[in-house]
Amino acid sequence: MTNYAAEFCYKERKFGFDMAAEWMQSKLKIEPGGENSSHWSDKQTETLISMLAEGKEFKAIANAIGKTTVQIYAKRRKLIEKGLVKAPEETPSEAKQKRVAKFKKLRKAGVTDVHEIAKQAGCNESSIYSYAKAMGYEINKGKVIL
Repeated sequence: MTNYAAEFCYKERKFGFDMAAEWMQSKLKIEPGGENSSHWSDKQTETLISMLAEGKEFKAIANAIGKTTVQIYAKRRKLIEKGLVKAPEETPSEAKQKRVAKFKKLRKAGVTDVHEIAKQAGCNESSIYSYAKAMGYEINKGKVIL
């Protein structure tokens, strides 16, 4: 672990992530091109705000802007604090609970196709696989089996 990483971890434990992130930002050197992976240009910020307003997924936003999804989440949090972006109406755990409930409801209704369940529950197929596994179901050839 580098000295910066060790110091960051120490500051994060003592003061919290935001303070540690600010400290790390102060230690970063701007590259000659004017930007590095931690710097957000005005154009990138504007693109992020508009894509969030459009309801785009974080992976799509990250690909379009050239940032990681973790950087997108962190920047969104900062924009929410400044009042430039609305906070999500439900937390990620609430959204997951709704998807799991929808999975259970569809399964009881006799829907077995993983693709169809994912489409109706509003999530991806890998999530359906994890929900099914957690509930004791098996998946064979794209079908949920008890």
